[in-house]
Order: sequence, then structure tokens, then C-alpha cells
Amino acid sequence: MTDAYPWLISLGAIASLLWLGFVEGGSTPKRPSLSANVRMDTGLVSLASGFVGARLGFVLPHLQYFSMHTNEIMKFWDGGLSWVGGGVGAILGLGIFALIKRHSFWQLFDILALPAVILAFSAWFGCLLDGCAYGKPADFGPLTPLSPDNLGEQLRRWPVQSCGAILSLGSWFVLNGLRYKNLSLGILGTLSLSMISGTNLILSFFRGDLVPILNGLRSDGIASAVLLGFGLIAFTLRFKKKDQLE
Repeated sequence: MTDAYPWLISLGAIASLLWLGFVEGGSTPKRPSLSANVRMDTGLVSLASGFVGARLGFVLPHLQYFSMHTNEIMKFWDGGLSWVGGGVGAILGLGIFALIKRHSFWQLFDILALPAVILAFSAWFGCLLDGCAYGKPADFGPLTPLSPDNLGEQLRRWPVQSCGAILSLGSWFVLNGLRYKNLSLGILGTLSLSMISGTNLILSFFRGDLVPILNGLRSDGIASAVLLGFGLIAFTLRFKKKDQLE
């Protein structure tokens, strides 16, 4: 363990906020620009609610342990974050913020599309260095390099973290290329959610870290499939939407 994960997640969060404050300012006929203050507030609210959701998403399946170690529940820096819990928490926080400030939820959702994959990239890269979310043992020569688990044991494994980082980087390039297209509101955000969910779903079949198993399937894979379904349904509905703002 190198303690790289919390540092990279922190850097990813900072990079996401910098993106919102200084880069994400463009507009299209269907997606008017928002002020830097609104963009930064959106990012801060989503980050805060996302981190709380990510921690709760990890604590709840391990409630038996944390009920006896309550002082560890909010120790984000010790590891133990659920990406699904983070996504749900961020979406809920964003919805409440949009309702209170009377902004379009889908417009705010869109501006978080690229920051979300920046965070996903930092999480996968952090896991690569720290040995979390490691792959199942496999030996296909150079395609399965030696990598550690969370206890430091080196084995040839499926390169899950590397693939996650590469797919997240690819998602960033795709979304950045679509950023100035005249897309209906919500398209960019739901596409980002679908890409992140799809990446996690596919890689869940090759992960070797321990999580609760439901009917022979990893619980994180099932949750990723649910979020992917939500993202694809929302994407389809938004794709058909022609109104400028809701």
C-alpha cells in the first residue's frame, strides 16, 4: 500500500473543480452558459454529497464491522469508497441543489459530465498504485502483469485498474469532443453516467477484490448494471427531448 489513492482522489477532485471554474464555460443554443459561481457551487455540492454517498455505500454492506468501530465510519482517507454510492449521492445532492436554486437539473448534470470521468480516472489510477479494485489471478504473459492486492501480494492478474483508467480517459476524449455539439440538455450527463457505469460493469467480471455476492454476482456489478440502465433510459428520453430548458 502506498497511500496514493486518497491523494489521487483529492487531486481528481481539485482538477474537477478547476475544470468547472475555468474551462467549462462554453454554450450552445440548447445549453446556455452558466456563471463560474454556479458551476463551482454545483461542483462543490456534488462532490460533498458524492463523497458522503460513497462512504455510506461502503459502510452499509459492512455494517457489522462498523457498528463496532464507529470511529472509523467517516475516515475517508483510510479507503473504502463505493463508486455507486458516490454516483447516487452526487445525483441526489445535485437534484436538491437544482430544486433550491431553481436551475435546470439536466443543464447542471451536463456540466458535471467531464469532471465525473476525471474523478473516475483518478480513482482507477489510485487503485492501480494502491492495490485496490485488483483483478482476478490470470496468466496471459505481458497482458497480465504482476500487480498487488490490498495486502501487497504480487500476482499476475487481469489489469482491471489499468483498463479502468484507459477507458475513463477515452470517455473524457469522447465527451470533450461532444461538449460543443448542439445536443439536447441531459445528453452529455447521461452519456457520462452510462460510460462510467458500463466501464464498472464490464470490469466487475474480472475483479478479484472481496465484495458481497448476491446470487453468484458481485454486488458492485449489479449496482453498476442498475445505474447503467438508468443512464441509458435517461439518455434515450433526453435524446428525444427538443425543449431548450426544463
